[in-house]
Amino acid sequence: MTKSLSFACLVSASALLSAAVACSASASSADFGAESKDRDAAGAIPGQADAGAADNGEAIESLVLVHASPNLPAFRVCFDALPEGAPLPRSRPMPRSNTVGVDIGSASYLDVDADLAALRAAGPSLPAHVISVDELADKANVPCGQLMDNLRSRNQLGVNYWDVSVPVEAVAPGAHAIAIVGCSNAFGSDRPECVVIKNGTVDQKNGTVAVRSLELPGRTTRFFSVAGALLTPRSDIVALKFRDVLGNPAFGQRTELKEQRDDGSDFEPNEIEALKFTTLGGANVTQTMIATQAYTAPLVLPRLYFQHDNPVTIALVGAQNPIPGHPGRALHLIAIPSRDPERPPPAPDAGTLPTFDASAPDAARDAKTD
Repeated sequence: MTKSLSFACLVSASALLSAAVACSASASSADFGAESKDRDAAGAIPGQADAGAADNGEAIESLVLVHASPNLPAFRVCFDALPEGAPLPRSRPMPRSNTVGVDIGSASYLDVDADLAALRAAGPSLPAHVISVDELADKANVPCGQLMDNLRSRNQLGVNYWDVSVPVEAVAPGAHAIAIVGCSNAFGSDRPECVVIKNGTVDQKNGTVAVRSLELPGRTTRFFSVAGALLTPRSDIVALKFRDVLGNPAFGQRTELKEQRDDGSDFEPNEIEALKFTTLGGANVTQTMIATQAYTAPLVLPRLYFQHDNPVTIALVGAQNPIPGHPGRALHLIAIPSRDPERPPPAPDAGTLPTFDASAPDAARDAKTD
């Protein structure tokens, strides 16, 4: 794992499980995109795995967009390489909402299977734009090229959209998260949690809004497994408790994958209700597995969200002293399974995953957990 400054993280907790993550809060701009022992070095996609893939699980293909900014509103994202497409996500509503987008302190899977070739061919970095969902209220399906022309003509940079650069590695084969971090000047960017790189400069309009690319565990596992990640800059040590040591992540990194349950079975409902994730040290957060899931997908059955063969990354987001106005701004944990729980796993000979259809009936989405 590559990093300039280290974080110490311990994880322990609940009668069945415990694990720890130790963290250091500032890292250089090269501190993201951590290496992992479970990385799919061959960059295989489902149906094209090498002969040894059976021993290492099936390759996972997914792309997740995470809202880890202390002060940006809910948003969607446009890539310059996809001028004809609507902003991403294109169909998935925010938790407990009928508005499409990525809610504050939440995450959303992006269904971009048909667009990946264009993104991967666009160059070493992908110019992109984070756009407020309020700006998209009456133009949700307007193509990105037309939308950006309109925003620029109205001088909305730093007000309703923010420019970022996404490394092409974030759309490489495998499972990846694109985390939007930093702050907009329009809402105040002088808070400690707004600084995203050491000695970073604050753009007059764009503020410190930037991207952290996070590689997620890239293969299915035989047992329920957990990794930890830090997506909020901190200057103190934070311990995340679940069972076993996860590793030493820095800002924009995840830990090594660790197995947390060794019987190869999924959780019973009463187990999920009892199990908790806890942070100690500078951050004091205690969340049940269901509460942690609720930040991203409250309508999915917990037993489908936390499956034994789908590794989960638990990410710390939010601020210790948040700007008022939304519960997602406070320090909390979100759970990000590497494989999208709302999409069926690919068939053994499938090269791509089916496109999510928001209009199709889905028992997992319709079944409430609270």
